[in-house]
This record gives sequence, structure tokens and C-alpha cells, in this order.
Amino acid sequence: MNKRKFVQTGFLFLALICAGVTAKAASSLQVMSVKTESDQIVVYTSGAGELTEAEAFVGQKKCEEVSLQTLQEAGTEVRTLLMVDNSLSIPADKRDTVKSLLKNVSSALAGDQIAIATISESVTLLCDWTQDQEILSQTIEDLEFLNQETYLTDALYDYLSARSYEGQENILDRILLISDGVDNKSLGYTAEELIDLLKENPIPIYTVGVSNDDKENEGNLERMFSISRTVAGNSCLLGESEEGQLIEELENVRSEKRILVRIPPTAMDGSRQTLTVTLKDGENIQNLSVDGIRMPVAIETETATETETVSTEQTETEEPAVPEITSESETESEIITTPEEADGSGGLDPITLLCVLAILAALGFLFLKNRKKKGQKTSVHPLIKGRGNGPESMENLLDDEEKTVFRQTEEDETVLIPQEEDTVLASEPVYYIRLTDTGHPERVFEKVILYSLTIGYSEEADLCINYDKSVSRKQCEIIREETSFYVMNHSHSNITVLDGVPVTGRVPLYSGSVLSLGAVNVKVEIFCDQ
Repeated sequence: MNKRKFVQTGFLFLALICAGVTAKAASSLQVMSVKTESDQIVVYTSGAGELTEAEAFVGQKKCEEVSLQTLQEAGTEVRTLLMVDNSLSIPADKRDTVKSLLKNVSSALAGDQIAIATISESVTLLCDWTQDQEILSQTIEDLEFLNQETYLTDALYDYLSARSYEGQENILDRILLISDGVDNKSLGYTAEELIDLLKENPIPIYTVGVSNDDKENEGNLERMFSISRTVAGNSCLLGESEEGQLIEELENVRSEKRILVRIPPTAMDGSRQTLTVTLKDGENIQNLSVDGIRMPVAIETETATETETVSTEQTETEEPAVPEITSESETESEIITTPEEADGSGGLDPITLLCVLAILAALGFLFLKNRKKKGQKTSVHPLIKGRGNGPESMENLLDDEEKTVFRQTEEDETVLIPQEEDTVLASEPVYYIRLTDTGHPERVFEKVILYSLTIGYSEEADLCINYDKSVSRKQCEIIREETSFYVMNHSHSNITVLDGVPVTGRVPLYSGSVLSLGAVNVKVEIFCDQ
């Protein structure tokens, strides 16, 4: 009996070990970069190994078209930005070593497009994308180390937020960063906010740390290396043996996998969704997921639908106006002649008859169009992002496209509708969110809310407040459920405050409340345009 229990315990222990090994294997799969291109999502991964099959879901919707290729098979172009901290915090005896590393990397990546930049208060490009080794070598040789402050967190955050490295399809962008570490100041962006940004918009960042005598150097380097771990990059210390492994990893990136996922049309609604991908090869199965991917919009507007209806009716009306004449015998059999027409002394000839029918068809089309116009509704269409200073006069209101709410009519004619007048018919109530800076009342932010609006310093926020850095990149989110509204905090460094109370979880929001976003206080107004 004891022997039996011993055997069972042994099998259980072995199963646990196997489970642990399996979990470890699954963790090797990482996301390097994610891009949304028209109606598809492109995911670049590392650690996929020999996996050859893939299936994907956007939310709960299965994607019917999923392909898996190596970067080399897909013909993906690789671009590497060499980013250097060129301040005097890099010790003098290590500056030549930095240049030597840059030359070794650019030589090893001769097939890549390479750019070189320095980083201080911002990212400064020294050499634009090129494969010319002479230009790259000369740029590295001319690199100077200056007496300047380096705000790596802020500079890198602003560079990544601008997403200037994007814009072309089938390109993998990545960064090799050489620095003495990432600061974590109380003002400006924190290292945690930078990592959150990279989780939403991943790009591979490989880091080489430079040691110095600063007492905070060790902590700064650890924060910098954590960036690489977040985005499937690698890291090492300058001059250590791991440098060779890092360069080899940069060289071999074309053997990594690109996953191409066609988005289901029913998921293309502008919402944020989670992409879940399963990769497998026989019994070897690995999973990855990417949260918060903004879906493209593929929704026909009411205007387009009505235009299509009119076009269809026009086609149906015009069809009998142009009879198909295939031969003289068929024409003679289709036209009923009278004795007078036979003599050529009266009646309508075929050309005249066609002209009359065409005129009748045109009149019928105009009648249908006017009839539709009488019952048409104006669809509400926001053309703005809702940022910038508020207007002080009607003339400013007309000129300020960022703060003015426009509506789009059936005939694509843009008209300004005074918000206090209820003159526009809509198929359902349209709700607006208006934020007014209580310290600067001239600064007004306004936008239509369908499901939710994000507020923050980032250009990607629906309501962008970018004149005060105490506002987090993604500060908070206003959520609409029918006629009820809620606010959720998304900032780690400056928690959103509603009427003096910190926002935790989802809190009801009412018109007239005041939101504190860092050092900025805004009055919230919610109004409906029926």
C-alpha cells in the first residue's frame, strides 16, 4: 500500500515538473511589435521557433485569414535606430568603447536601414536611414559628448508617442539604446508610464548600459534594462561578453516570425479589442495576446446608404429607357407602326422615342430625390479631436476647427449649428462632453461621446490636454452607457480626482463635476443634442 502511494506521488511530482517545463517554454514567445494596417493586424514575434500554424481571435470573433511567416519569407524590411546618450555622464574612458560598439553593430547589420540619433532633452537625428557604411562610420566618428542634461524618460516617451518611425507597411523598426540608465523623476514622465506606453505600442528596444560613479547608476540601469524585458529586447553592460550575444540577436531577427491577421468585418467598429493568437506545431502549442488594439472603422454612414438607395432606384428607373437593339429585324418587330408611319408622314422615329424616355427617366429621378430629401435626417459627424484654446467670438469659433462641433449633411455640405438651438434632427440623441479648464476658461475641449472618450497628454487621447506635463499620457476615460456616464482613472503617477475624491474603479460622473487631472482642473459638462 505504501509502495503504491509512493508511485502515485512520484507520478504527480513528474507531472508537476512537466507542467513547469511547458510553462517555461510558453513564456519564450514574446511580442516585438504590433501594427494595424487598413483591415489587418501585423504582429512581429520572437521565440516562435519552429511553430508553423496559427489561429487568431479579435475579442470573441474568430479571424478566418491568418498567416505565419519568417520575416525573411515575408520580405520584411528591418530598420535599426542607434540611439546614444552623448552627455558627459558617459565616462571619458568609455566613450571610444561606445563608438567602437556602434561601428560593430552598423557593420553587422549591413542589410538593415540604419539611423543614428543622440538623446538629451529630446531625440536628435544625426544620420537619417541609410545603408551606406561610409556615412554611418563618419557620423559615429564625429559624435561628440557634450556638457548637457539627459532626460531619457521624457525624450524617449515623446519620441515613441509621436510614432515617427511608423507609416510604411511590412517594416520592423527597433532601437539600440546606449546610456547610463533611465531616470525616474517626480516631474515629467515616470519610468512606469514609459513602460505602459511600450506595452500599448511595442517596439523592440535593446539596451547597453554604461556604468559610472553616480550613486544612482545601478538603479537607473535596472530601470533601463526593464524596458528591454517589456518589449522582447535584450540588454547588457558595455564591454561585457554579452555584447556579442546582443549583436548576434540583432543579426538573426529575420528568422523570427510575422503573424498577419485579417480583421473580421464585424469587428471593425473603432473599439479597442484584445487579439489572441495560438501558434502550434503538432503538440507544441504557445499562446500570446495583445490588449487594447484600436480597430479600424468600416461602417457605412446614413448618407452613403441613402445615396446608394437613390442610385439603385435611378438605375431601375433608367433601365427601360435604353432598349437593347441587336438587329434590324428585332427593331422592326418591337416597334408598332401605323399606316402613316409606314409612309414616313407621321409618328415618332426610334431616336426621338429614346430621347423622350430619357427625359421621363430624368424627371422620375428628380422626383424621387426630392421626395427623399423631405424625409431625410442629418447624421451627426464629429470632425474634431477637441483640443486647444476655446473661441472668444463667433468669428473665432468658425476659424477654430479643433473646438467647433460640425455636422455633416446628406450632400456633404459642412454647416455650423449653434449648440443652443435644437434645429437638427437625429435618429437618436447625441451626447457631447465639454471640458473647461477652471484656471484658464478660454481653454475648452469638446467632443461627441458614443461609447467612451480618453483624456490625457498623448496625441492619441480623444481629448488631448498637452499644455501641462502633470497630465498623464492616458489620464482617465469617460464611459457612456445609454444615458449614464462614468469616469475611470488610468494614471499611475497622478490619480484622477473627482470633486476632491480620488477615482478608484468606475465612478458615476455628472454634469457640473470637476475633474483634477494632475495640476489641471476641468469642469465637466454633459449635454444632449436631440
